Amino acid sequence: MIRLFIVILYIGYLLVGCHTIEAPRVYDNNLLHMYGDFVREAKKRGVTLPEQPPINVIVFADTIDDDLETVGTCFTTTHSVLTKELPFIKRVVHRSIFIHTYAKKSADYTRFVLYHEFGHCILHMHHDDDILLMRAYIIYTDILDLDYALDQLFDKYKEINGL
Repeated sequence: MIRLFIVILYIGYLLVGCHTIEAPRVYDNNLLHMYGDFVREAKKRGVTLPEQPPINVIVFADTIDDDLETVGTCFTTTHSVLTKELPFIKRVVHRSIFIHTYAKKSADYTRFVLYHEFGHCILHMHHDDDILLMRAYIIYTDILDLDYALDQLFDKYKEINGL
């Protein structure tokens, strides 16, 4: 009985149709500019990234979660959308990066936190204490040598991905 109900709903969907709405893109201009810098830094190190961020939201937030130590987060949600064309079900991924307003205390700190989140959201890297940019906790002295931190990040990315 339940199968029949699902089939009827699906046929109804196919007859009536449905519009897929793209998620809006919301960016803080300063953070978007830093994405462009990240793309250029990647290119200098032999890694090609898309010119437009593959992230729907990159903004500052007054609160991120109940963890008072969290300064940035990459939040990914996925859901399925029915379509009229094969394969009928489309997987939609929505990525957001939130940087705590506390990170505005210096541009270098903001950049370091944002690049860390790009490491998660774009490069699919996990926390790794051997890579300055991917440590679970940021030590302020790490920020002072961003070039070295970027070398480490992209070298590891290339190693993992066979580039």
